[in-house]
Amino acid sequence: MGAALLIAAALGTLAGAVALVAAGGSNRAVLLLMPLALPPIALQAAYRALFGSQLRPDRALRNDLAYGAVQVSVVALVASLVPGSPSALLIAWSASAVVGAVFGAVQSRELPDLRGGSRWLRRNRRVASSFSLEYLVTTGASHTVLLFTPLIAGASALAGLRVMQSVFGPLNMAFQALQTFLVPGVAHQQRGRRERNLGLAAFSLVGLIVVWTVFVLLAPESVGAALFGSSWAETEGLVPWFGLQYLGLAGYAVGFLALRLGGMFTSARRVRLLYASLVIVAPVVLGITWGAKGIAAGLGVASVGAALGAVRQHAGAGHVGAEVALHDGSAFGGRLVLRIVMCELRLRRD
Repeated sequence: MGAALLIAAALGTLAGAVALVAAGGSNRAVLLLMPLALPPIALQAAYRALFGSQLRPDRALRNDLAYGAVQVSVVALVASLVPGSPSALLIAWSASAVVGAVFGAVQSRELPDLRGGSRWLRRNRRVASSFSLEYLVTTGASHTVLLFTPLIAGASALAGLRVMQSVFGPLNMAFQALQTFLVPGVAHQQRGRRERNLGLAAFSLVGLIVVWTVFVLLAPESVGAALFGSSWAETEGLVPWFGLQYLGLAGYAVGFLALRLGGMFTSARRVRLLYASLVIVAPVVLGITWGAKGIAAGLGVASVGAALGAVRQHAGAGHVGAEVALHDGSAFGGRLVLRIVMCELRLRRD
């Protein structure tokens, strides 16, 4: 808990410094609030990760439900009282996270320890820095594509892609559930049983994505126009490609977890770097030719390519030797893998 607060405080301070040097207008106000707003958000996420590492996903679910209920209520109230204010929404989000963090402390009977957190960061700096670098590369790649979208296909293409991200956003909760609830349950299992459960999770994700994509395709145009205004017109032809992207992401996410939970960390890193490379190259190349549809298609190609890469790495990892030493499913091996995975999940929380 202390480590999460220290990292969030450092990132928030960095955001505040950027605001003083470069930002202006509403962006500056939001960034200046980050040193105070970010720590509660990170702390609530850290308690969720703690419950996962303790094999208590039920506590994580209760905490998320309480946090979500408060967040929806407070954000809706603030949006009605102070419309169009990003700073007010950030304060509402952070205040909701305070409730979730306090509830997490009550659930776990554990308070943040800044001194202990500092020691933890020093002890785990090599693992933490490696996972952080992987995450930054992958996340940076996807944001780079959006940054250059107006140059490649125009501002209207960026509007259409953002709308599609919002439309498919609810599926992200399924991916979050995969990490929060499935990982703790399968980390200690023998390889065969673990991979069967991961396969079942993959099929469930695929089914959910197909249903959601069909639902969006069949939804009346008037609904989209009412929700997103004129930006909805920019989404024509993008839905199937976003469905393909999420299908690929399901295979990539489950394949990546199978590699990491199996102790195949080098293979997992290769798959992540493959995805980061494809998510830059494919959308740019196709976007130059086909505009917004090309960028959406490129994102789909990138995720499917990463999923196929995970399958290939997994198929060949049985010959790696030392890298698969944790496949024995021993109690020590399970605890070590779970500790590393949950460490990564803490670092990956936005």
